[in-house]
Amino acid sequence: MKNKDFINKLKEIKTGQPDSEWVKRNRDILLYQVKAQQSSRFEMFSKDGANYTWSVFRLLFPTSFAYRLTAVVCLMLVLIASSSVTTTWADRSLPGDFLYPVKLTSERVQLAFTFDQESETKLQVEFAGKRLQEVEQISLGDESDVNKADKIKTSLNGYKKNIQQVKNDLEKINKESEPGKAAELASLVSKQVGDYSTVLGNKATVPTSDINEAILASDQVVDKSIDVVLEKYQQVGGTSVPVSPQELAIIFNKKAEIISKFIENIEVTIKAGKDLTASATGENKESVQKEAGDALGKFLVKLETAKNDFNKVKETFASGETITALKDIVNISSTVKDLQGDVYSFVQDLRNKVKVEMPEVKGEEIETGDSKNSQLEDLK
Repeated sequence: MKNKDFINKLKEIKTGQPDSEWVKRNRDILLYQVKAQQSSRFEMFSKDGANYTWSVFRLLFPTSFAYRLTAVVCLMLVLIASSSVTTTWADRSLPGDFLYPVKLTSERVQLAFTFDQESETKLQVEFAGKRLQEVEQISLGDESDVNKADKIKTSLNGYKKNIQQVKNDLEKINKESEPGKAAELASLVSKQVGDYSTVLGNKATVPTSDINEAILASDQVVDKSIDVVLEKYQQVGGTSVPVSPQELAIIFNKKAEIISKFIENIEVTIKAGKDLTASATGENKESVQKEAGDALGKFLVKLETAKNDFNKVKETFASGETITALKDIVNISSTVKDLQGDVYSFVQDLRNKVKVEMPEVKGEEIETGDSKNSQLEDLK
């Protein structure tokens, strides 16, 4: 075919009409292909639950990364679901248990996510209460547990740590917080920690030295709380401080209970010192007995003076002078605590001089104080 003939054929095609059967057949094929592609794309983006999410992951990330990300998300969901169960079991754990570190870590996390000083102080008081609950559970636990004393000491050390932090917090609050809030929180702390001191005083099965340290730490917090309340009263007046006379009375009575316990401990310790003195033997018996007798006699005089001052403070409170009574009872508390420390140290030294062999007694004997051995055991 010549070039001229080829060109004429092309012109005929350009101006011609396609066969109707061919057009219909190919149009159906094209529509089917378009529909198939649309259906596939729609299925990829279907919002039918996880299929939609997985489709998005596959579009946004490489397949291997999508699988890893899905695994991480699933693991996080499992951890969240199981964390509440773990925390519940951990909260029941005691020193020496597998979950006890989890319990302490959970408490630290709560403190880390507490951003105001008042709430943090309340948490520390709450955690101190948990340590005392642990002491109670361990004390009533298996008598054959050889680690029982160590477990009790662990909880008491934790208690003292919490209480010390409460004292530090009170000092900050006293300087930085609004007077009404500071006084209200100090009142709450005083009452709660005062209750803790009463509980500690009844723990006859726990070594006396450990209990005394915990009670002293508690009493320091109570004294600081009272100082804060009194200072705020002086700053803004009683009508501006949200602590009622009834609450002040509760604070005084709890403080009085603590001082009464200190006085009782001093009397028990002096009695133990007299028993030790009577047990002295050897060449230095007479000199030891004279020295000890003179010292213990002086302690008794100081104790009687403190008891008389304490009674006067209670009379002041009974007459309605609550603020004055609170100021005076803090001073009496300091005197009694110093005396208890002096008496305890002296009798411990006396015990080393006399070197009496102490028979082991049960905790119940320590509580009743009916026997000579129980008095001496308090000093171990």
